[in-house]
Amino acid sequence: MPPRKLLVVFFILSLAGAAAADDHKPARQRGEVIVIQGRPPRPAVPAKPKGYSPIKAPPYSDRAISSNVWTRAWLLLDSDETGSVRRFKYIKRPGHDLEPIAAREAFKLRFEPARNRAGQPIATWMIWLIEWPSYWWLVDTFGVASRMPIWVTTDRHRDNSGPPRSLANSVPCAGSGPLWFASMRALPAGSTRLDGRGRMTDESPMSSSSLRVYRDCSKPDLSRNFDAEPWIVSGR
Repeated sequence: MPPRKLLVVFFILSLAGAAAADDHKPARQRGEVIVIQGRPPRPAVPAKPKGYSPIKAPPYSDRAISSNVWTRAWLLLDSDETGSVRRFKYIKRPGHDLEPIAAREAFKLRFEPARNRAGQPIATWMIWLIEWPSYWWLVDTFGVASRMPIWVTTDRHRDNSGPPRSLANSVPCAGSGPLWFASMRALPAGSTRLDGRGRMTDESPMSSSSLRVYRDCSKPDLSRNFDAEPWIVSGR
């Protein structure tokens, strides 16, 4: 039996640094390549997203808002020769009534198409992440729930410049231990914990239960049998 071809997929994180870096290194959030088994054949030039904003948060379902959950959807996208998403599979479902939203967000994506060695556009598969930070954590931290957690370059504990880090790193991953945030405390709705230089304005423990959440730090499980998951096609 001939060996299966390797597929190169384009790995994009909508939450900067959530899956690839510690607090002392900026994450490789764009252009990271993952190799998995499958088809179609390996492109010479991976597909690249067009008009995609990694700082814009996706819409929330009522259930996700009320449960204040932090969750992710990992998708396997099938992009055609024009760069449109024609179908996708779930690698990880987000739950909390977010699947219809994930589908709409997936089919809105557009890419510069992948190309073969002759420079011709080809179809390809890609791993894509859609992340929903805790709705009320975003509101209590930034005043709005329409943007992803920002990156700051100032050390919160000293009045000097530090390495880039995502404010989401202040939230512990699910299963990592007790809920304790040494850098955040509840403020009135609509206010911000950041000063003009992007520093946290309060260093005391949190006092609001709305901020006591775990972060979904899951990564795509590439050991799964993707053939067992059905393709979801656009209803347009």
